[in-house]
Amino acid sequence: MLGEACCFTILYVLLCLIVIFPPDEIAGMGLTVEKLLASFLGSEIMNFVQYHQRRTTATVLVHSLLIPGYLLWMRQTQPGVYSWMFHLPTFAIGTTVLLFLSPVLVALCLALWWHHNNWSQHPLSKSLTHFLDERQASHPHSWLALATEINIQYRRVDKLSTQISSTSQLVAIDSWLIQVNSYQVCVLPLEDTLVVLEGAINNTLDTRPFSAGGSAQILKLRARCVSKNVPDLSFRLSSTLMSELERKLVIPVLNSGQVVVQKSLADQFLEVFLKTVSENPPYLEKPNERREEACIGCMSAPSNVKLDRRCRVLGVERPAEGGGEAQCVACSCRPMWCVTCLSKW
Repeated sequence: MLGEACCFTILYVLLCLIVIFPPDEIAGMGLTVEKLLASFLGSEIMNFVQYHQRRTTATVLVHSLLIPGYLLWMRQTQPGVYSWMFHLPTFAIGTTVLLFLSPVLVALCLALWWHHNNWSQHPLSKSLTHFLDERQASHPHSWLALATEINIQYRRVDKLSTQISSTSQLVAIDSWLIQVNSYQVCVLPLEDTLVVLEGAINNTLDTRPFSAGGSAQILKLRARCVSKNVPDLSFRLSSTLMSELERKLVIPVLNSGQVVVQKSLADQFLEVFLKTVSENPPYLEKPNERREEACIGCMSAPSNVKLDRRCRVLGVERPAEGGGEAQCVACSCRPMWCVTCLSKW
């Protein structure tokens, strides 16, 4: 009986580890806290901050139920051991029940405290108040202004959002760097964030192609706020996503370990594309054309590239049907794209 109880105990521990650290297969089946409680948590796209306030609270409550769940597990699988436990002295039974139920009581009190006063006591709300001045931080709901800013920026399609582990996610939006974990969400303003590249790991076990997110190099990074005394963020990122992160950062990445970063397939194509464009002859603007405008792709860089048909020069024009004049004609459009956006499209 004791041997069977040990086996079922080990099995329950493994099930708990799967719940706390769900693998990709379990997450794909929707057996996670986020999927099972989706109706309660709401939309992450529309309300990123409020969603993760509810998610972290629900995760703490669900994980606290795993400890008393062991008693129910033993009652169903090992009724002999379960009945033996209740033949112990009353003091021992009371102490055991209290130990198993105390995590649930603590988690419930913590959830009520976090939810008090419109989530103003939640760690994420407290973290946002660090980046307000003293006058604004004194107001209990001052963090809502920053939360609204994060919610709006997270809805944009140009954000960087990647899963860096089974329980951790990295998000880089226009003004914030965010690390999402099971029980907490850490935020840093990009204008005051210095990212340090500390090392790299050659990931020979990842056989996925670049298009599927595979990478042979994992970078070890640390982000620190240079203006506020807040904890640093340590995370690992695929080298294929490093260029996307650098585009969001205001302060350039500090390569303290002199690490040679492997370029992604898109970056390699961009490098060759830029070299090819630089070898082409420059486009001469016509007198009646307007001056450079912002790129219609990113709306930040000037439009500095134009597609110019040169089939007549290269001798590859095709005759029209019926033997008429060739179909190839010059494009009269003005430059509308920057070279980086054109390479992506």
